[in-house]
Amino acid sequence: MEDDFIIEHQLTDNWRLTINNLFDRKKEDDALMYTTNDKTLRMNVWNYPDKTKDEILEDKKAEIKERNSDNEIIKKYELDQGNRIKVGYHIKEYDQQKDITYNLICGFCIADNEVLQTFFYFDDEKDLEWALNTWKQITYK
Repeated sequence: MEDDFIIEHQLTDNWRLTINNLFDRKKEDDALMYTTNDKTLRMNVWNYPDKTKDEILEDKKAEIKERNSDNEIIKKYELDQGNRIKVGYHIKEYDQQKDITYNLICGFCIADNEVLQTFFYFDDEKDLEWALNTWKQITYK
């Protein structure tokens, strides 16, 4: 489609996201959201002024390991991208109100003493590639 192309959004002074222009962008509470009919990306930025990148990484790995949920982790991820490290996991969740099961990738992008927390929600398994590629393309500075 002629109207279907990739754009770059400056999320903060440091974080940048590359995403398809067909996503609607909106702010909800403390989160920034990008949505289409069948996919959603929700993000929050957290600062840890008293911790190093390595300390934050260990905290997030422990958080993932100790995750207390009824949803079993399908796969864990760890990506070293130089100035940023990304860790996360893939689960399936069930929404009782809507009576649907959907996929969720929860990811932490860690750089310096900041964390960009990401939640990729998608229904169709084929959108796993979209979620992972979008996550990989998040840049810092």
